[in-house]
Amino acid sequence: MASLGVICARAGSKRLPGKNLKPLRGVPLLGYVCRAARASRIDRVILSTEDAAIARAAAAFGVEAPFERPRALAADYASSPDIVGHAIDWMAANGGGAYDIAVLIQPTTPFLTPADIDACLDAVASGTASAFTVRQATEPPEWMFVHGPDGAARTLLGDPIAGAREHSQHVRTCYVPTGGAYAVRVAAMRSQGRIICDPAHLVETTPERAADIDDELDFLYAEMLAEHFDFGLIPAQECEP
Repeated sequence: MASLGVICARAGSKRLPGKNLKPLRGVPLLGYVCRAARASRIDRVILSTEDAAIARAAAAFGVEAPFERPRALAADYASSPDIVGHAIDWMAANGGGAYDIAVLIQPTTPFLTPADIDACLDAVASGTASAFTVRQATEPPEWMFVHGPDGAARTLLGDPIAGAREHSQHVRTCYVPTGGAYAVRVAAMRSQGRIICDPAHLVETTPERAADIDDELDFLYAEMLAEHFDFGLIPAQECEP
């Protein structure tokens, strides 16, 4: 099954302006996932962006931007299926080939590994409709609260925190998407209208690899992880030409 990796990087971040090009240990954030995607088993990797500077940065790490993403698909609430679907359609219409599996990759999870991506690909190739990277949630939903209609605190799930629910070892293990990689059968994405299609498969990553950068505090945390674990770019020689 032919696979297309689509690295999505727009210029309009509000909480951390310019984050896709922000240097992390001296390397643009975008560079980390460009190398990881190229070192994976994805058949072809491209960049979807509306920004020329981001396209030039990706090219420096071996990832082409064959088109300029339409501005409507670079807006704050553009949907992932629309962005990926546009890339698939553009490639088919412009001699870039047809693809059975799409892999959405986001630069804001810089410590994504080729093994994470390949595990998502393998799950989809083996029959599931989609697979995506996750981390174990540190806060169980049983302990979460919302404001009720009267302003009083209510548990999210409606049950009191009592008995077995008081102890973390007795609450169910839950998982949160890391935002790193989402592999999906193109046919399922089109029919279900989403990136996470049923049936889905979870690919668990380690907490330090799951860092997801949305704001300045997240970036500071990623810098600390990168320094402590000596995370760096995958060497160019490990990437497919």
